[in-house]
Amino acid sequence: MLLWMMSFLTALTAVQVFLLIGGAYGAGVAAMRLLPALACALAAKRLPRMGRAGYALLLAFLAIVALWQVDRFTGGEPFGIVGFAFVTVPVVLLAAPGTRRHLRSRTAAGR
Repeated sequence: MLLWMMSFLTALTAVQVFLLIGGAYGAGVAAMRLLPALACALAAKRLPRMGRAGYALLLAFLAIVALWQVDRFTGGEPFGIVGFAFVTVPVVLLAAPGTRRHLRSRTAAGR
């Protein structure tokens, strides 16, 4: 659920950037913000079937998004701290032993 929310909120920041900047430059900046949103949506849809490599890639992606949120906050955008919280919670939940056990089970993979 949190990954879907991250995807939605990141897509909204892309729309906001496009509306603020406008034109081709705004579309380019918005497209760069849509890439993490699409990755979050893909991860949310495929999470139970990703396997170890996908799980590791998801954690690496969330670490990159966390650095992006820290950059937003240090750049003067106060909502970067909220974005950082939205990244930290899925990382903590995905790192929990119960979650890892569930994702490795046959019922999570739909087999």
